[in-house]
Amino acid sequence: RFIMGGAIAACAASGPCLVGAVVVGGVALAVNAAADKKPDEVKPTEEVKPDSTKKPDGLPTGTKDVDKDKRLKGGNKIHDIKDEIGAGPQDWTGISPDGHIWTNVEGAPYDWGHYSDLIPGNAGPGNGRPGK
Repeated sequence: RFIMGGAIAACAASGPCLVGAVVVGGVALAVNAAADKKPDEVKPTEEVKPDSTKKPDGLPTGTKDVDKDKRLKGGNKIHDIKDEIGAGPQDWTGISPDGHIWTNVEGAPYDWGHYSDLIPGNAGPGNGRPGK
């Protein structure tokens, strides 16, 4: 047994084993490890997207990516909204038919409120991602 980045791997002395996910620099990586290799010799084999980049389940019907909504075309509305809520360029951000902005926070949908309230000048300062 050895511990690598918080994941415990039980490897038979005679062969390789698969170690689940390891977080490196904020990115989860799936890695293969051989029992005879040191943890620093293990190479990443597959990158796993963090939850925040995926569209979460449980959104209102008709919710779509913000870049596909006509109400947010023109100017920097999408960038302004993402800046206001603390979403990065790779974070999934959507808009429901009623105009509410949604993101994925720890695998669950989060409602930030109506888009017009999130455009700077129309609302108070953003407070970033919940729980941060």
